Amino acid sequence: MPKRILVADDQGVNRKLTMHRLALLGFEVDVVENGLQVIEAIGRAPYDLVFMDCHMPHMDGFRASQWIRQHEGAQRRTPIVAFTANSGIADRQQCLSAGMDDFVSKPIEEAELLRVVSRWLGPAEAGAPSIDREELVGIFLADAPAHIRAIGDGLSAGNVKQIAEAAHALKSGSGNVGAMRIYALCEQLEKTDLAGAARLFDQLETEFRNWRS
Repeated sequence: MPKRILVADDQGVNRKLTMHRLALLGFEVDVVENGLQVIEAIGRAPYDLVFMDCHMPHMDGFRASQWIRQHEGAQRRTPIVAFTANSGIADRQQCLSAGMDDFVSKPIEEAELLRVVSRWLGPAEAGAPSIDREELVGIFLADAPAHIRAIGDGLSAGNVKQIAEAAHALKSGSGNVGAMRIYALCEQLEKTDLAGAARLFDQLETEFRNWRS
């Protein structure tokens, strides 16, 4: 019987790409968009591995991982692998403290995904063709405007946290489709103040229009 993997990520491009790669390796894959849906999915059936985005709406990956650890029985520990765009020591320690076991950096490289799966579920081999890039770009173009609006709303409300969270979500998807200028602007938006965010947001809107056309 194929092993079952749960993928939790609020970015459509990431979900599609990861699900496709894992399915080609022979796994059964379910996808969800936030930590609350993780809890619902695990309540329905056990999984052999969970890929957990750290930053998701409604409930983030840290709290969802803590919930899993608190509610698992003593005889079970589901491997949880963090999806993270931040690879510093402090960020990884936060993942470990929440109960996660391993890390995959965004944008996700196929070789790194294979390494993690092989470590926790046994040997797996890649080699099937990659997902069609046009499909990934289509998903990104459908998702990106909502994240850009959220950044703009955060600016209007003076909410630096909202700006950073929306920029983080947009960053991971842009990296997977090769929109590296958008990726770089989002990375700056995650770390700047309101004055800097206003300047960067204008550049982001222009860059997205140019990239889309």
